[in-house]
Amino acid sequence: MNLRKYFRQLATITLIGTTISFYPNLNSYGRDIRKIYLHSKNNFELAQINLPSKLGETVPEAKNIIESIDLEQLGEFNLEDRKYWEQLCSLLAKQSRYDVAMAACSEAIERNSDQDEQFVWMLQSRALFEAGKYLEATVSYSRTLEFSDKNSLALSYRCASYFHLGQYQKAIADCQEALSINGDWGKESPEVAWYFMGLSHSRLNRLNAALNAYHKAIAHTPDANRVLAERCRLSQQIDTLESKARLCSPDTALAFYERALVENNNDVTVWTNQGLYLESIDNKPKALIAYNEALELKPQSSFILVHRCQILNQLSNYQEALSSCQQALEGDRVFIDSTLPGVLNESSLAAIGLKDYETALSYAEKAIALEPEYVKAWNNKAVSLWHLQKYAEAKIAIEETIRIDPNYTQGLFNYGRILSSLKNYTDAVKAYNMALEEDRANINNEMREDILINKSVALWNLNRCQEALNSTDQMLNMNPDSLPGWYNRGIVLYCLNNYQQALSAYKTANEIAPQNPYVLVGIGRALAKLNQYEDALFVLEEALEIEPDLVLAQQTKEQVINQINRSNNL
Repeated sequence: MNLRKYFRQLATITLIGTTISFYPNLNSYGRDIRKIYLHSKNNFELAQINLPSKLGETVPEAKNIIESIDLEQLGEFNLEDRKYWEQLCSLLAKQSRYDVAMAACSEAIERNSDQDEQFVWMLQSRALFEAGKYLEATVSYSRTLEFSDKNSLALSYRCASYFHLGQYQKAIADCQEALSINGDWGKESPEVAWYFMGLSHSRLNRLNAALNAYHKAIAHTPDANRVLAERCRLSQQIDTLESKARLCSPDTALAFYERALVENNNDVTVWTNQGLYLESIDNKPKALIAYNEALELKPQSSFILVHRCQILNQLSNYQEALSSCQQALEGDRVFIDSTLPGVLNESSLAAIGLKDYETALSYAEKAIALEPEYVKAWNNKAVSLWHLQKYAEAKIAIEETIRIDPNYTQGLFNYGRILSSLKNYTDAVKAYNMALEEDRANINNEMREDILINKSVALWNLNRCQEALNSTDQMLNMNPDSLPGWYNRGIVLYCLNNYQQALSAYKTANEIAPQNPYVLVGIGRALAKLNQYEDALFVLEEALEIEPDLVLAQQTKEQVINQINRSNNL
């Protein structure tokens, strides 16, 4: 059934906004008006139905979901009456039923009359904007501006449309013009122009210009929650750059976002920026929720998908992260601050998390091909090669990482790990010491713990056991519940011939992770050194039950049995 025929057969007229054409011309689908009225004028209502998204799909039966509309505001029903469609367009737009309003507006425009034509174009432009059809909205607003170039509201929303398309310079130019002409703002105010100008400056990392725009917006509309929220988010960024103090606390900022969403729960920009703010204050789970809500409204947004990919990587949800990054590559390609190399690098990171190192290497190399000085991509390339046990190639890649950024802590840490794999423990310790320098702002506690534990292993391999113990103890002071920390402490105390304390360290490790075969072997070895052979044999056999091929357990068990036999023969 074609759309026009279906449209005409419905007694309770329902309009459709399809994705078939820019301005749906329903006349092109033919006409069938055999059943116009099944209800009297007084009972006339609009029915909401499911409609096909593409030409040629089967049209489903109408649902019995009825939404009343004030028909007293409509003229007599007449298919060819422009005024009827114009009024219907207006009523539907007021009800925020934009997908349906678009078709009504286009019907009014099709009947072409100079009277109030600018008004109808404005309605259709806004309907396109609210429906997320931003490219079409820019064209429609441009047509509106042909009637009057003093229409500040049309310029502001064309600015907003350009913002959503990632064309920030065009957006700023339109918003500036809207503010300079002091023209027609309709029922809105200059707040809308200042807001979208601020957003565009922010995306271009012009933080002070953006903050100034938000101040101007609030001067016009002091209770504009979406602007107040953005001013908070931006002040947090500026504060990070050691500029002005924050204008509000995180709780206050989040309250503004929540109020803005109560006002309009379908505002994709507010959902997205709430996610960015939550990400900036390290609230990853809630940031993910915000990005998911934004994607419900704008599923093809590469910008949102990339940020979602980053959050999922940080939450170690690597499979979903990789999927999100791949969707970003297929989306609207408005990557903004997350450039194509950044997307490829996040994909590499996700593949490393999935232990798919060949794929991770491929993504990292593609990122480097696009941006040769991309330090994080070089780091991921080195890590991928390291996991593939291509240590010489990994060393070349990590040295390039450090050449690009000598202060990159993650790179220095990985340099130490790669050097350790090459058994160059002396230089590995130097790399770890550089990574641990106190003035490093980009090192968190988790990374510091990892560096200290790896440093202790390198020192132990150099037989510098007291230094290795110091490194391990520093790590345990930060994290007293660390299994690697207590296990390594047992190893270095054993190296120092302090078997009683080594046994104590291994037992603590066993409390954290019971039945770990390597820990049990450590306990067995320490007991053997303390001449507790029967207990040592029992623990070693327990370890071999868990992992029969554990060579160190087999060797130690043989030594213990020999010692027991020797003692029995005395």
